[in-house]
Amino acid sequence: MKDFLNQELAIGDHVILIQDGYRSYDVGVIEKFTPKQIRVKINSYHSKMQYPVQLVKILPEQLTWYVISK
Repeated sequence: MKDFLNQELAIGDHVILIQDGYRSYDVGVIEKFTPKQIRVKINSYHSKMQYPVQLVKILPEQLTWYVISK
């Protein structure tokens, strides 16, 4: 499956996803693929099903910068 920017997605990839209401975003990790959707783990207690076009894959360097600057 491919994300919004047409990048190939795999289990374990970090992604940015839009939260409900489209006013904020979150960072998660891909856990599982279904035929049409992807399960993204947002934290240790919460997972969410998303369509691939609602995700953008981020590189490990980008994730490090995000964590440091937060």
